[in-house]
This record gives sequence, C-alpha cells and structure tokens, in this order.
Amino acid sequence: MNIHNIIQIMEREPEIYRMLKGCPYHLLQQWEIHSYTKGSMIGCQGEKQEYFYIIISGKVDIYIIAPNGKCYSQAIYEKGDYIGELELFDKLPYICSAKAIDDVLTFRIKRQYFLEWLEQDHNINNHILQTLCRKFYKLSLKAGEDILYPLRWRVCKYLLQIREEGKRTEQGIEVKVNKEKLSEKLAVTERSINRILSSLRESGILDIRNNCILIKSVEKLEEDLKNSCYD
Repeated sequence: MNIHNIIQIMEREPEIYRMLKGCPYHLLQQWEIHSYTKGSMIGCQGEKQEYFYIIISGKVDIYIIAPNGKCYSQAIYEKGDYIGELELFDKLPYICSAKAIDDVLTFRIKRQYFLEWLEQDHNINNHILQTLCRKFYKLSLKAGEDILYPLRWRVCKYLLQIREEGKRTEQGIEVKVNKEKLSEKLAVTERSINRILSSLRESGILDIRNNCILIKSVEKLEEDLKNSCYD
C-alpha cells in the first residue's frame, strides 16, 4: 500500500484524520495497512511487538489470560482506538492479548518511526494523553466495580446497559447475551452467571431463552440493582 491509500483512508475516516493530521509527510510514508481476519491475533500476551496500531475498522477484544487459563476481557476496541503504546517505549512484552472479533483493518507503524512521530507532532501527543486518561478512568471504574460490588449488581447493571440494543416485544425487552463472553467481561465463571440469571428469573424479573434474555420488568431490574449493591 502506498501513501495515496493512506491519505484516502484519512480523508474518509474523520477519527483517523484527527490522529494523523500532524504526522510529518516522511513519517506518513512509513505507515502500513494491515488486515486481520475474524478470530486472528493482533498481539499475544507475553510477546514483544515492534508496531503501534490504529484500528481503521472492525472490533478487537483486549483480554488477559490468567495462569489457570481463565480469561478476563478488559475492553472492546473499535475504530480510532490504538494498540501497543504501553509496551513500545521500553520494548516490554504485551500485558494483554488483542484478538479480532470480526475482520479488522489497521494502520501500523514501526517503533522507531512511532517514537519519532511523538517527538515531532504536538497533536498526537495531546491525543494520546487525553485518550489514555479516558482509558485509565474507565479501567479504574471497572476495576472498582469488580472488586467492590457483588456479581448480582454487576449482572443487573450490564442488562440495563444493553437493554437499548434489545428488541421490544409484548412480553418485554429481548436482548442477546453470550454467557461465555459475559463471564470473561465480569471475570467470573459461566456457572456463576447462570446462577445469578436463574435467581433473577425466579424473582420474575426476566426469562432465559437460549442465547437471549427477556427482561420482563425494567423497573424490577432497576430495583434489584439498587438493593443488590448492599449484599
């Protein structure tokens, strides 16, 4: 891919343009366009990488695997998010793995050019500082909830958050829930998720239908959220 392809993508993707608008031309020429198919690894926990990545399209799961094999999903990255900034400065191994949830297109640049870019472009320094602060805020908030709040509260909160994505029916709101992914997101076993969902079903708050959950009463779910924070 040549510089013209890079510029074309910048012109049609405002998020990418805002990041690269101050990149010197000789460094803009060093960017590569690299694609990943669904399920492929962009980076693996414990391995060293020589590239800084910007996601152009697609979604990427950022997760940690514990020594016992348990997976903990930290975030889902999308267009405009970037990967590798934490490790590149000191050539450290990846602290997390990055896996393509669907087909993913990225820009990537080698470490030496990334560091030179930071030295010469005030715009990207501000962008990375601001976005890193937002990332750290979200991770701190999530870590606090995972430690301080019971699982029932976290499951209720998750269901309330995704209800807007659900399908409204006469019986309630039907939302798709992947229990395996939810267990990774909340850092618990799938059995624990099933136990909470079964309890909520017994309380008449929801019904379970294969990979879907029918929220029968948003009001009762909100009330359960309020009460379960004291469990």
